[in-house]
Amino acid sequence: MDIFSEVQARAFAEDQSVYESWHPWLRAANHRNLKNHKQIFYVGFLDEKPVGTTLTVFDGDTAGFYAVATLPEQRRKGVSQSMMAAAISDAYDLRYELLTLQVAQGSYAEKLYHKLGFRTKFVNPIYSLPVMASVAGQTPGESSS
Repeated sequence: MDIFSEVQARAFAEDQSVYESWHPWLRAANHRNLKNHKQIFYVGFLDEKPVGTTLTVFDGDTAGFYAVATLPEQRRKGVSQSMMAAAISDAYDLRYELLTLQVAQGSYAEKLYHKLGFRTKFVNPIYSLPVMASVAGQTPGESSS
């Protein structure tokens, strides 16, 4: 689980300070979930080195794919595609009827998922607030005076 957490954190948080803040949280969460029989953790390797992750979460008749990530220097080498193919095959073998995931529109990952056969069913808006504004209790554009 430590290898999964390390690769996951490094792949999603390319900046060292972001990695240092996220890695302990991800590691703790992943270790808590390791014994959950409704989850399967995958680690992808290239040249015997861990370079990618995928997580499948099962609920009812649905298999959801999360934490699909590849280290920046190893991207576009088929790692995520291979891991997703294995995760999809496992979900089908376990007789799950609905396979789902979430992805940013227009991303490279969206193209990969379409290539794997996934189709967009709906678009969900995402709202964000800059961290410093929320920490200060202000909304963007609001003055502190």
